[in-house]
Amino acid sequence: MNNRRFTWLPVILGLLIGSQPLVAQLPTSPGPAETGTLAPISTIPVEQQPSPIQQPAGTFFYSDLTPSATTIQTPKSTAQPVPPMPAGTLFYSDLQTPTNLADSPTQVNLPNQLPLAPQPGSVEPVVNLQQPFTPTKLAPYPANVTPLPPIRFDTIGPRRSVTSQSPYGLERPAILTSTSSLLNQEDIASPSDQLLTPAQKGCSKWCRTWNVWGEFLYLRSRDSEVTYGVETNTAVAPPTPPVQVGRVGMIDQTHDPGFRVGVTYGLDESSSLTASWAMLESHRTDRIDRTSLSNVIESMVLHPTTVAASSSGTFATGIHDIDFDLIDLEYRGRLSSSEVTETNYVIGLRYVNLQQQFLHNTDIIGSQSVDTDIDFHGLGVRLGLEGERFRHKSRCFFYGKTYVNFIPGEFNAKFDQGQAFDASVVDTLWEAGRIVSIWDLELGLGHVCKSERWSMSVGYSFSAWTNVVKTDEFINAVQTNNFLDLGETMTYDGLVARLEGRF
Repeated sequence: MNNRRFTWLPVILGLLIGSQPLVAQLPTSPGPAETGTLAPISTIPVEQQPSPIQQPAGTFFYSDLTPSATTIQTPKSTAQPVPPMPAGTLFYSDLQTPTNLADSPTQVNLPNQLPLAPQPGSVEPVVNLQQPFTPTKLAPYPANVTPLPPIRFDTIGPRRSVTSQSPYGLERPAILTSTSSLLNQEDIASPSDQLLTPAQKGCSKWCRTWNVWGEFLYLRSRDSEVTYGVETNTAVAPPTPPVQVGRVGMIDQTHDPGFRVGVTYGLDESSSLTASWAMLESHRTDRIDRTSLSNVIESMVLHPTTVAASSSGTFATGIHDIDFDLIDLEYRGRLSSSEVTETNYVIGLRYVNLQQQFLHNTDIIGSQSVDTDIDFHGLGVRLGLEGERFRHKSRCFFYGKTYVNFIPGEFNAKFDQGQAFDASVVDTLWEAGRIVSIWDLELGLGHVCKSERWSMSVGYSFSAWTNVVKTDEFINAVQTNNFLDLGETMTYDGLVARLEGRF
């Protein structure tokens, strides 16, 4: 046998064997569906199969999904055809699975085996992308689930947004709008919101450890005037009344500035301790001169039995000062509260120091002077009620305060009369104990800033001091030598402006 034939024979056999995989990869026309466990089964109805024109020959679709072992049966609908699905495509949902699988329109059988790759020569199902899909009917949202309300946190604790009923039965936040930029409004629930209690509205006041505040006082003392002289046509000895021909020399107090400062320490969310100090100094001077050479000035404060009382001069002056210092120590607690109002009670102590000084000068018989000094020191109890009412959805509030103070104390009064050549013509001293009652009332408006750390208010204050020994009453008691039942009423009224810082 020829040796060259034996030499080329192994080469030819190797080429034939190696060309088999390449031949298998050549495109061929799709043949009839194969049978077997690995052959995919088309789920598309015959009348919906794409034509050869729509499906070019040699087009294959590969997928790593597992072909279904059984046929997925889709109900035939005349109204809207069901779009084809690739073999092995599964749909998962978090909706509740029907109890009876037979009631569902489509039954899906999961394959028992997962082949590694599709077999060569098999035909994969084709999805017609031009066919519209049937709209999916979603299950309604469960209405029995209660939504959680939104929560807002700020410097005064949690706040709940105002909610309104939605058409779907769910609570949705309502839109809060600003009412005025001048009032420093914001788009969240204000301290006066009806959904917030006064404890939440006033938490910046009660829940702060320290509250430091100051008040500007502009008060006037009334019922405390002193008449010291008068212009007459001739000088007469008391008690005969003279004939007045000119202005009466009288000192009447006007409004004077003062202040009150204090600090509050919060014990808990409904009680606190406050210490404060208030001071007011009133100073008033007056002078009268005769308007005609035929007229004279007669003093009305000189002792009537002295020589100067029956004489006259050409001028007279008077100076009257009224000063007080108030030191308060208060325990404040919450009495009641509602949606927009709050009432507190006050129990404490008050120390009072009241000073009244009067000085009179005239040129009668050279010079005459009268000097009086009345001091009161006392310590007593202090009771009060305080109320605030916020305007709905605003940081503005109306407030009212009323207090009553019962102050046992001691009055010391001194009267001195002198002249140029005798410095002590009259010198007397009177002391007595009294219980002075002080009744206070204050009404006004206020505003709380956005940060809840600052509060401003402006109001008008009324105060009545009862059983007080006043300057004109004491002078009259010395002139008549009658010191029984000394004690009258003196009042204060005026503006109060307050600024409070909460830390």
